[in-house]
Amino acid sequence: VAELFEARIPKDAGIRMLAAAAWSRAGSVVEAATELSGAIAECEPKLPAELQLVDLYQRIGRMDEALAAARRLVENHADVASPRLLLAELQRRAGRNDEAQTTLHDAAEHLTGEGRFEARSAAAPGARLTLEPQPVSTSTVLPPPRTTSEFSPTGSRYFSSMSGT
Repeated sequence: VAELFEARIPKDAGIRMLAAAAWSRAGSVVEAATELSGAIAECEPKLPAELQLVDLYQRIGRMDEALAAARRLVENHADVASPRLLLAELQRRAGRNDEAQTTLHDAAEHLTGEGRFEARSAAAPGARLTLEPQPVSTSTVLPPPRTTSEFSPTGSRYFSSMSGT
């Protein structure tokens, strides 16, 4: 099956990345890394597969390999902000805060446009360097979930709003 799969769609990075994700979920990280490495070597665009490989290494605790792959990303995509920000985040997670700040300052110096803004914002004194979603403020109060009757033409709320009561 794998040979048929690769014979039909050998150069599609998206398909190869999906296969790598499936391997990873099945616990076969070696196969996932092999699939991603193949996508990087044989497919275009390379950046998404390279980012996924860095993420895979990080998730399985191979931080040195994640950092090395992130450095290659920066070299191969010097004009893109995300690899530099990712490298800085990995450096921070590895306890290499000085390296992370140097990476961000380098990005702010060499990038142009939106990438430069992202790097400068992340490198600003007091800025929290992270690529993870920020938690929702506890002061934010969300409304209760709506029930089906509120949206249904037969629901009482629908008719009361229509009649003005």
